[in-house]
Amino acid sequence: VPPPLKDGFIVDYRVMHTMLSYFLNKVSNALRRARVVVGVPCGMTDVEQRAMMDAVIQAGAREVFLIERPVAAAIGCGVPIFEAQGSMIIDIGGGTIDMGIVSLGGIVDSKTIRF
Repeated sequence: VPPPLKDGFIVDYRVMHTMLSYFLNKVSNALRRARVVVGVPCGMTDVEQRAMMDAVIQAGAREVFLIERPVAAAIGCGVPIFEAQGSMIIDIGGGTIDMGIVSLGGIVDSKTIRF
């Protein structure tokens, strides 16, 4: 089965839906559906974001939040992202390198390199 994502973007919606449904069934129960946070590449278009959110909701999530990978990495490393100080974050993943300057709670500038 080919992977449903390439470089962080959905390439096979059906396989993505099946995979997400399996994961969400593992963490949810009949009374409570999961709230899901998805790390996404910088520069994802509105259409790509909507497709990702729709895939997760259709798989059974209650809510979906998208967060750019450098912001997620900064939070995970304890970087004070809400201060007026820029921090350069580089996230080397499986298919993309996401670089971003994080300040005041968001991305000031970013670049994604696909490999």
